[in-house]
Amino acid sequence: MASLEAAWLERTWVDLKQNPKLYGLNKFLSIVVAAFLAIVTIYIRSTQVKSDQRPCATEDYKFLFWMLFVFYSFQALCEMYEAFLAYNQSEERGVIGLLFELNYFAGIYITLRVVKAVFRSPQCKETAPLMYDWLLYQTIFCIVCCIATLMICACQWRLQRRVTRRRKTLRF
Repeated sequence: MASLEAAWLERTWVDLKQNPKLYGLNKFLSIVVAAFLAIVTIYIRSTQVKSDQRPCATEDYKFLFWMLFVFYSFQALCEMYEAFLAYNQSEERGVIGLLFELNYFAGIYITLRVVKAVFRSPQCKETAPLMYDWLLYQTIFCIVCCIATLMICACQWRLQRRVTRRRKTLRF
């Protein structure tokens, strides 16, 4: 049973990766989501708070929003570049591909800064509620993604163990 499940999972995964329509849909959705998040981030950054209220950590928040905008914009460009390479059936990513891959490291740094800003200044919720809520959303999304990643890794590890055990019992 385990080998049947693993074979089905592997076959389905390969079929999904090699289906050009689904790959194109994936790239299109990735571009739209990244561009949407970049636009929302820059919109929230550009909203002004009341002049009589000086938000705590205003400059830090503005810098974080600028970094988030750059990250999401680069992510959209990376997805466009990958779609362009797939469309032209080219496998060489070149130097610009490396630049886009470095965006992931920037994303880790930005995520750590966002989490730090959210937990260090909860009082900003009163003075800059929209900015704080967007950063809180980013933090919650990060935590949910980390939990989902751990769950997927655990499922893959369990499937791999079952397949390995099944192969060992078939040998003897």
